Amino acid sequence: MKKITLLLLLFISGLSYGQTCTQNFYDYGYDDEGLSLTVTSTDLDCYSGAVNTITISNAYLDDGWSDDCGDYYDFTLNLDGVVSTVCGSDLIGLVITNFQTLTITANDTDDFSDYIGIDLYITVGYAATAVPNCNAELTGPQDDTLDSVAGLLSWEEATGAVSGYKISLGTTPGGTDILNLFDVGDVTEYDVPGSLTIATTYYVTIVPYNSIGNASGCTEYSFVTGSPLANDDCSGATALTVDANFCDGVLTNGSNGMATDSGVEEADCFNSGLSDVWFSFLVPAGTASVDISTDYTGGTLVDTEIALYSGTCGALVELDCDQDSGTTILSNGFSYNSIIEDASVTAGQTYFVRVSGYSSGSRGTFCLEVSTNQSLSTGDFNLSSFKAYPNPVKDFLNLSYTQDISDVAIFNLLGQQVLARKVNATESKIDMSNLSQGTYLVKLTFNGQVKTIKVVKE
Repeated sequence: MKKITLLLLLFISGLSYGQTCTQNFYDYGYDDEGLSLTVTSTDLDCYSGAVNTITISNAYLDDGWSDDCGDYYDFTLNLDGVVSTVCGSDLIGLVITNFQTLTITANDTDDFSDYIGIDLYITVGYAATAVPNCNAELTGPQDDTLDSVAGLLSWEEATGAVSGYKISLGTTPGGTDILNLFDVGDVTEYDVPGSLTIATTYYVTIVPYNSIGNASGCTEYSFVTGSPLANDDCSGATALTVDANFCDGVLTNGSNGMATDSGVEEADCFNSGLSDVWFSFLVPAGTASVDISTDYTGGTLVDTEIALYSGTCGALVELDCDQDSGTTILSNGFSYNSIIEDASVTAGQTYFVRVSGYSSGSRGTFCLEVSTNQSLSTGDFNLSSFKAYPNPVKDFLNLSYTQDISDVAIFNLLGQQVLARKVNATESKIDMSNLSQGTYLVKLTFNGQVKTIKVVKE
């Protein structure tokens, strides 16, 4: 039997000894399987300057929620050849300034396998000998987001001996009309007081500093604040045209960057829905069902959830919902966009589509397409007399009907026509062997009528 526990990672503040930096070293495993952690002086690379002191500022040698060291297990510390038995509390505050190598090894003392961790925080106190490097890269806010208007700045840590950062922010290149080398301290994010002006480009420079002085030659970054979205709520839904074939893997027609919670009850499949925007579409004559998809590349929102509604704003009825049924690999390496397939609709009626990011922080641009899945005939269509087989198909798709089939056209889910044939016969064998695996829409024309079916190519 094994006891499974969690490893706690706690934030420990640095020493107020000149410049300081803290590194975390850890490993975890079973106390009866040789769990061990080794740290050498060369592993400490967070500082740049002359070392004054090195101290173990915190240590956790336990199972993560209770300190059973000394009862069920203990640890052996080998510090440059000096060996002792320790628990976590014995290491906190231990000065190891001139050490070369320390190794901590777990010992099982109760013949019971415990899952434990060795978790050390080692703080180096040092004196800077040069200014920091000027490589604190701006990571946020993203353009056209709520964070951009709120002025939530974030950046990566600079390398070298950093005591803190000074921020310059303005509305012109090199401008400092909002902040002029304002000292924000040793942090990597800052909330500019108040709100920034919408639809405005801001320029920001992040200058690391220490006791020697400010870094020089720092890169100036920029971001653009967003504007309120017209389709933030259902009442402002953006109208889409069915079968527009707009989404091509490059173009986008939507953004939830500035979206707020529309107040509509969370859809059945939604994780959040707090960053939702709205679209509508009018079902054209002859359409029986539609596909609704955000499964396209080209956007920056790479994790969508979508829902389909009938009714009117304020009296919406959820019809369908999807999260992550997409198959297109996106820029994040995953296929987390969404597809609603073969949703029944009524010609002449208006429907609403709600698009949200997976979480309130999932924001960006995307492309939304509504396309016909099943078509209505203009006359009587005898479904029992129509045959399409095999489905899924490997090579040839066999089609037959009681009337002549005049034309056959095959489209991929991007709306691109990939094959067309003139038939003018009641039976036809369509060669699909050269098509890639996936789902296709096959549109058949006979006696002025159109029938659309979905076929899977293996």
